[in-house]
Amino acid sequence: MVSVDSRVGYSSNTYLNPFFAEWDESASSGYGLVSVFGQSFWNDSNNSVDITLGLVAEPFLNNQNIWRGGLSMVEYRRRFSPDFNGGIEAGGSYFSSNFKRTMVWAQPYVTWFVSPFTSLKLKLGVNHRSYKNFSDSLNTNRRFDFYGLEFESWPTYNWQLRATLFSSLDKLPAVNEQFSSTISAGYVFLNGSSITAKAGIEQFGFDFTTTTTSGGAPVGNPGGGPPPETQTVTNQEFDRILRLGLTGDYPINKTVSIFASIEGLNRNITTSDERITDMQISGGVRLSLQPNIIRRSSNRVIEPEWEKRREQLMAMNINFSGGGRLYLVGDFNNWNRAGIPLTQQNKKTYAAEISLDSGAYEYKILHVEGDTEEWLKFSNDTYTVDDGFGGENAMLLVE
Repeated sequence: MVSVDSRVGYSSNTYLNPFFAEWDESASSGYGLVSVFGQSFWNDSNNSVDITLGLVAEPFLNNQNIWRGGLSMVEYRRRFSPDFNGGIEAGGSYFSSNFKRTMVWAQPYVTWFVSPFTSLKLKLGVNHRSYKNFSDSLNTNRRFDFYGLEFESWPTYNWQLRATLFSSLDKLPAVNEQFSSTISAGYVFLNGSSITAKAGIEQFGFDFTTTTTSGGAPVGNPGGGPPPETQTVTNQEFDRILRLGLTGDYPINKTVSIFASIEGLNRNITTSDERITDMQISGGVRLSLQPNIIRRSSNRVIEPEWEKRREQLMAMNINFSGGGRLYLVGDFNNWNRAGIPLTQQNKKTYAAEISLDSGAYEYKILHVEGDTEEWLKFSNDTYTVDDGFGGENAMLLVE
């Protein structure tokens, strides 16, 4: 899949920029931004690989140097069971303007699916940054070993709740000395448009040392006397950043969508009680293209129809043209690829019956023809969720 984002906006601090996130209030200016990303997926029943490559350019309207660069990321996932999967993300980026920044990172993780609608992810990783011509130093290197917790839940088909917490491994167990956290709530409309509200807090602790002199004879007093007493006190102070944001996305069709965002921050420096406020607002157009090169039959689309025959007995019918055999696979059979066979009713109609308790179930339809197996694609009118492996699962709600 290839996507092109083109946006315009205004920002008073590049710390609010998702690609750069460097504190620089001198960049207060209107800007334009163009990004091109390519993403490729591969997956089988238990493994998946996701490769992302991107180029970014951001010209400023105040004649400041253009931010330009690129990034890449590779992610591998493995499904250990219906409730657990794990993997590793690794990547790097390079950006340049009035200084140059190179960043590489790697983070293994494990995900626990508490339910089909709720997941908890634990990450451990390392992030290394190097700078050239940065501030007063020609060359600077920084390493950050971190851990993260990510929570996601869908209370209903439309609402998405997320919460994240990241902190330094060096600060354990004193998480309050350095952490970044966010919580967000998003609503997805039936036409695919969405709106998300987000709030976050970041805190960075540091030692603040003061030296005081008291008692004793005045300096230079010829009468003598005990020398003044010098006392050094070290206190811990904090920089605290509060962030609020709102984003919206509206798909015009499968290829083109428009989006907008607004975000603000308030930084409180506790040593001086200084407060700094910054904001950014932007909007633009996204073009997404997905070449039909996955499999020779990937354009076959199905739309399952479910009917409740009697208590706990559900019947499914689909229209499908082609040879081979069809199988129903999902939560109800622990994702066993043997599946539940669909019976061909006539030339284009297949059906199956299954006894199910009340609840929500994810499922797929497996097409087997000779030595070839493939998951059939669902129509746009079928309610689906991300399967975590670059594809989609259909949802069935049994009342």
